[in-house]
Amino acid sequence: HETARTRNVQGSLADRDVLAQAIGDRVDCVYHLATLPGRGAELDYEAGRSANLDGMITLLEELRQRSPGCRIVHASSVSVYGTPVPDHVDDETLPLPAMSYAAHKLVGEILINDYTRRNFVDGLSLRLSGIVARPPGSAVHASAFFNDVFHAAREHRDMVMPLGADITTWMMSRRRCIENLWHAGTIEPDRLPRRRNWALPALLVRVGGLIDVLAQRFGPDVRDRIRLRPDPQLEAIFHQPRLHADMAEALGFKADSSLAELVDNVFSTDES
Repeated sequence: HETARTRNVQGSLADRDVLAQAIGDRVDCVYHLATLPGRGAELDYEAGRSANLDGMITLLEELRQRSPGCRIVHASSVSVYGTPVPDHVDDETLPLPAMSYAAHKLVGEILINDYTRRNFVDGLSLRLSGIVARPPGSAVHASAFFNDVFHAAREHRDMVMPLGADITTWMMSRRRCIENLWHAGTIEPDRLPRRRNWALPALLVRVGGLIDVLAQRFGPDVRDRIRLRPDPQLEAIFHQPRLHADMAEALGFKADSSLAELVDNVFSTDES
């Protein structure tokens, strides 16, 4: 819905007329969150390319012409590192996308760096980890079970987690993600390095530990209702080491400080 402070424009990001309506004469900051994520982009290549790559190119061109120098914050993804994830991930880890979605995100990062170098925009690409919790049952996210586990625990429903208890993975609460996105839009340009793409700090979550914290919050039956049935293929995709995000931390970006805080942030966001 629209309010005195908001205006909704619906349409394709790759449609210049739609972007012209959204941008108008001038914008100061753009948050580019639109995407067709992993599984969806693999199942429909044309739709994925349109949403993730063509839309990015069209948006950057419209900003170059209509709002030169404006801040753009691009929600990229740690999926650019590929699968399996390297044993050590830091700011120097080379990306090796293993799906079209990740390849498109990486191309978007390169374009933002180049458009920033030329002073067409003032851009940042933030490589986001698994953001929890989205609405349950998303068919286009291969990682949907990471979100479903929070809903299942709260609603005392049965579900299967396709990972073992000792699998570790990167997570960030939606609340912390929003805070980091807002921070990205407010950093003074003279604080930013030439390189404009980094992984954001994320909490390394052990699956068994997550279930323990959910059981403490919603009752011991959570341990019986959430059954672990490891899938080796999914474990190879989602098992991740500690994430070293030194560049982003130096700029003031933050992870959830603990598993208990992450769970609190998940449910405080849902209830607010």
